[in-house]
Amino acid sequence: MDIFYSIIGFILAVGILVIIHEFGHFYVARLFQVRVTRFSIGFGPSRRIWYDKLGTEYVISAIPLGGYIELLDTSDDPNKVKLSDQHMAINNKSAWIKICILLAGPLFNILFAIVMYWLVFVIGIATVIPIVGVVSHGSVADLAKLKEGLLITNVSGNIVNDWEDVTTNLMKQLRYKNNFVPIEAYNRKTSIKSSHILNVSGWTINGTKGDLLKNLGLEPFKLIDPKIWQVMPKYPAFEAGIRAGDTIVAINNVLMHNGAEVSEYIHNKAYKQLNVDIERNGEILSFTVVPVSKLSDNGEEGGLIGVQYRNKPYPKEFIKIHRYGIVDSFYRSIIKTYNYTTLTGYFLYSMAIGKLSLSNAAGPVAIGYYAGQSIKNGIEYFLNFLGMVSISLGVLNLLPIPWLDGGSIAHGAYELLSGKSAPQKAIIFARTLSLAFLTVLAVLVFINDIMRL
Repeated sequence: MDIFYSIIGFILAVGILVIIHEFGHFYVARLFQVRVTRFSIGFGPSRRIWYDKLGTEYVISAIPLGGYIELLDTSDDPNKVKLSDQHMAINNKSAWIKICILLAGPLFNILFAIVMYWLVFVIGIATVIPIVGVVSHGSVADLAKLKEGLLITNVSGNIVNDWEDVTTNLMKQLRYKNNFVPIEAYNRKTSIKSSHILNVSGWTINGTKGDLLKNLGLEPFKLIDPKIWQVMPKYPAFEAGIRAGDTIVAINNVLMHNGAEVSEYIHNKAYKQLNVDIERNGEILSFTVVPVSKLSDNGEEGGLIGVQYRNKPYPKEFIKIHRYGIVDSFYRSIIKTYNYTTLTGYFLYSMAIGKLSLSNAAGPVAIGYYAGQSIKNGIEYFLNFLGMVSISLGVLNLLPIPWLDGGSIAHGAYELLSGKSAPQKAIIFARTLSLAFLTVLAVLVFINDIMRL
């Protein structure tokens, strides 16, 4: 069923975002009286849908990984178009008109994100308040004395209502290169407020599948069923006789209260013999288990016995509904779009200079997975997902790489400044080189997608 949702989510997300992006180019081209000869959703073999009265052919193509529009161009053969239509050819327009048409696609993606976020805020979306879960020993969060159960209320002077707020504000500090981030927290049991300083001077976003919180040693608090949900075949727990439905109550006489404590304790115990006490049908049984070592998300080896736990639903007091009026929602959507646009640009820059690993990039498989999950959660989550991906698509297309809008914009800027087009040999060489680069990049991102799932 998850695969079905992922396929449907991917087709819907890519289809909608491609139409929005290409419509931006299409609309501005028509605005400047440039004839659009083809509007295609997808690449490769195509099937014609219809022609409009201005001669534009609309098609659906076989490979649903993008789209394009074709503009009338008479540079190869001016005689193929009658004289009265020559003014509608893109090659007969000024450089600044070309740049405006190229910028329209990414701009429409950004505007679309504003609309999506506005709808989300008007409809209302439920998020989890930022209660700290397990804190990894020796991590940035641990050194800052953040403890499980604390409610984060403020990050660097900004009030936070959920984990998205926390993550966004932490990312801003990384972008601003602030090495010490003040955190305000609140103990819900004792009503005591506390202040913490995160030392992020050596913090990077690499590893842990791009999870910023895990890089800091933070985990959102989870209500976990104390009973084992699944035992993985051929792993130490299964071989020892531990089964689904058992409850681990102690390891080496150290009491265990939940699955998170079990995982944390076992992490540094690879290949060490452990005495595991479990409760089964009211009876306490003991097993000898030797954890194996497995590579974790952050690239570190960790002990594993092969048991999995299931999360329990959050109670109402853990959930916050974000719903605002029409005007307030619009203001908030602009702020959110601005934040994500600038942060996306920063991440792409960090990848380009090697500061951020390519493992943090998401490709079609990951997009399909997250799209499917958002559809399962509800329309507001899917709209929120569309806004985020639309921003990524818009910013990505502004990169000065041939085959992307940014490459053509760079060419247009050169033409605007120099008064002449770039040498044809240079254009062909740049396109060949960038095609090879984009192909390799696509393969690496696809492999990364498979590895992260």
